[in-house]
Amino acid sequence: MARQLLQTLFVTEADILPDEVKKQLRIRVHSTSRPASNKAIEKLFEQLNQTELNYPGTDLRLIYELTSSAKN
Repeated sequence: MARQLLQTLFVTEADILPDEVKKQLRIRVHSTSRPASNKAIEKLFEQLNQTELNYPGTDLRLIYELTSSAKN
């Protein structure tokens, strides 16, 4: 299941939104066609966001989220 989820995530469209003022690099992933995948991706993003990682070579904190339409 994890492999399939990652494969889905890698081909899903996303917006990359840098915000120099807030020191954030927001990655907004568009919804998938499967609500179960969206729920799993949200859980993954929660864990990734808790790590408070910066994009390499910058001081921009990575923030992962699903678009609002993804909350099936």
